[in-house]
Amino acid sequence: MFEYTVYTCIKKILLQTNLHLSREISDLKAQLLEMKKMMKISFDLQMDIQRSIRQEVAAGIAAASGG
Repeated sequence: MFEYTVYTCIKKILLQTNLHLSREISDLKAQLLEMKKMMKISFDLQMDIQRSIRQEVAAGIAAASGG
């Protein structure tokens, strides 16, 4: 009887721990996905800024050279 009770308690603890870990992993996956989205937005913004700077520099050089 005692062994069954201990076994049942351990099983219950393991199930609760697994459930908790599953939730934590799901949360981490969601956070990772959000970070990936933010990185993509940041990268796209950086590319747009670089393109804009190149255009401004090209326009400045063209204006300075009389073109």
